[in-house]
Amino acid sequence: MDISKIEASLSHGGFLTGQKLAVIYVGLVVPLLFPLITVMVVITALTGGMEWEGEVIGVLIGCNILGALLFSFMIWLKRKNDKLKSKIILWMEDTIELTASVARLDGFGFKPYQVQFDFEIDGKNYYRISPAGNSATGWQKVFAQYANKEIKILYSPKYDEVLILDQIAIQNG
Repeated sequence: MDISKIEASLSHGGFLTGQKLAVIYVGLVVPLLFPLITVMVVITALTGGMEWEGEVIGVLIGCNILGALLFSFMIWLKRKNDKLKSKIILWMEDTIELTASVARLDGFGFKPYQVQFDFEIDGKNYYRISPAGNSATGWQKVFAQYANKEIKILYSPKYDEVLILDQIAIQNG
């Protein structure tokens, strides 16, 4: 199974591949343009091409600060995704492709926003429960979209890990 068809890990949440991963790379490149634009504006102003105004300086400083914050966030997101990728590669050594029934768990004894994955291996029933989301942001969205559906998963008996497959990629081959 190709790693690009994995959408999430039950224990770690979403895994970014394809276009979603490309957004991270764009988010790393765009903030690097802000200092370049700042240098060009400063050179233009010093050569007499424009007059300095307080607003221009404020905008330049603001853009560079926001760019640094965006760059830092994207670095963090990329590292988190890379760590998950190395774990997924390890987990995929012994995976079995299965069909799982996903049920939403709300109510007494359960934390809000959890889902349960029920599946069968060699006639024996198994279930795994997702980590809870939180009440501020809701379910982990990658799990929420599968609530009350039957989906394809990969299960690693050795590591007791459920990998959720991108259902659209599976249907398209």
